[in-house]
Amino acid sequence: MIINDVLQHIEKIKNPEQYHQKNKTYALNYLGIIDNKQGDSENALTHYLEALDICDAIQDSATIWLTLLNLGMFYRRHKDYI
Repeated sequence: MIINDVLQHIEKIKNPEQYHQKNKTYALNYLGIIDNKQGDSENALTHYLEALDICDAIQDSATIWLTLLNLGMFYRRHKDYI
């Protein structure tokens, strides 16, 4: 899968800049979406939470917003409103 290739490429970068970290969060969000649609809830949640940690670390409000939106959709799909 192309998204996994992107993540592997970013992991190989010794000192990733914010640009690379931001792209990693996008890739993790898309992986979460794919996993969620395929019924792999555990991996989807793992990807979303990893993306959220990175977003918080780089303090990028746009990717935090995207990740929180995806987490909200994840919990809505599973009818976990709390």
